[in-house]
Amino acid sequence: MPWRRRGCVVVLVLSSGCSGTAPPPLGPAPALTPASSAPSVEANQTPPNASAVPLASAPPAVTPVPVDKCALSESKVVVAERAIRGFDVDRDGQLYWVTYDSMKSETNVFSLELDNAEASPQRVISVKMVADPGALVVGRDGFWMAADDISRGVCGSRVAWLGRDATRAVPVSEPACVSGPKRAEGAEAVWATSKTYSHAMQVVVAKGPPPAGLAPLPRKVEASFQAVVHASDGLYLALEDGEVIRRRPDGVEERVVPPVFGSPSTDSRAVAVHGEHVYLASGRELRKLDVFRVPRAGGDRQPMGTFDVESSLAALHATDSGVVLHLYGQKGADRLLLIDPTGGCPQVELPIPDLTRQVVVDRDVAYVLRKEGIVATSFAGRAQARQAGGR
Repeated sequence: MPWRRRGCVVVLVLSSGCSGTAPPPLGPAPALTPASSAPSVEANQTPPNASAVPLASAPPAVTPVPVDKCALSESKVVVAERAIRGFDVDRDGQLYWVTYDSMKSETNVFSLELDNAEASPQRVISVKMVADPGALVVGRDGFWMAADDISRGVCGSRVAWLGRDATRAVPVSEPACVSGPKRAEGAEAVWATSKTYSHAMQVVVAKGPPPAGLAPLPRKVEASFQAVVHASDGLYLALEDGEVIRRRPDGVEERVVPPVFGSPSTDSRAVAVHGEHVYLASGRELRKLDVFRVPRAGGDRQPMGTFDVESSLAALHATDSGVVLHLYGQKGADRLLLIDPTGGCPQVELPIPDLTRQVVVDRDVAYVLRKEGIVATSFAGRAQARQAGGR
């Protein structure tokens, strides 16, 4: 409860107090006979050797503390659970996560209302499933998830569909190396499969429940899965030499970012789309990564920074308040950097995810899967700072 300062009024002549109840009414004051040796005091005159007593002391002036709109909220654990395999935030701001009990071969999906401080986790569905679930994406009528069957070897995973009223998960891909699924603007999910991680990928966009809702890309893609993103106006692919193309819903492909030729060649590593810009992470050196933003309608590259990296793998997440750059490290020692494209706020680091490297950025909040559960860090104040600065 906000604290409130209570004033203390000094009542002259007989009493002073701060009591919450008023004192009883006083009768007529007795007549005072001044001593002959005491000097006379006229009305409104301060007696000698005495200081004036104010009837009420004014509260001290409060200096407003400046608000740092570039500051982040304190990171907090929103779900304390060590058995989480994957999680997502739906379009209504509801958090979902999936757990797996290997002893029972049981997969459970839970949900939590993020906007309700009094809410508690609710079990949404529970099914028997031999494969260990992984990355999770919430659809309108169910859930897309990776399902890893270790008995099939390294590339024995599948993508599965679990309807909200289903009694079992339905595989929607053949055993392969699976990347994703991940969220898709303008659709539900996007994922990729390949024979091995060095082979070209088959990208699939899910627009609704299977099988009718699945739309495989007609051609295979020679790129990292992080260089694939689905936006409201189509599928964006970051290709060789830093080129970015957009495959529109009508199937027409158009160039958004032109290639940059040179020696050594430019390696496209990650792409994100938000608002009026495309964000691209690429590099000519294995240990260096350059991040740019380019107007969605086309234009020049605007540098956002060059970063030292330990791995060629990276991911980008773009929001109103900035860009989250996920730099993959050796043995899971990743880094999460929050970058302001305008330069109005300094670059800061966010909590590091666990070995599954799962990060979801939604409504200017970064949700990171760690050993202790799902940790959330808000940086929404940065959007307000940019709006105040007219950027």
